Amino acid sequence: MLETVSGGLLRPDLLVTRIIGLDEAGPALAAIGSVPGVTMILPAT
Repeated sequence: MLETVSGGLLRPDLLVTRIIGLDEAGPALAAIGSVPGVTMILPAT
């Protein structure tokens, strides 16, 4: 699978629909069934 990602055949980045901060994780988890795609949660910096 990693070969298909590195070769550009598989694009998991297209599945990420939004990127949020750790402080928004609670509400995002509560809405997990109603938001399409994948939400990426970034840790606090």
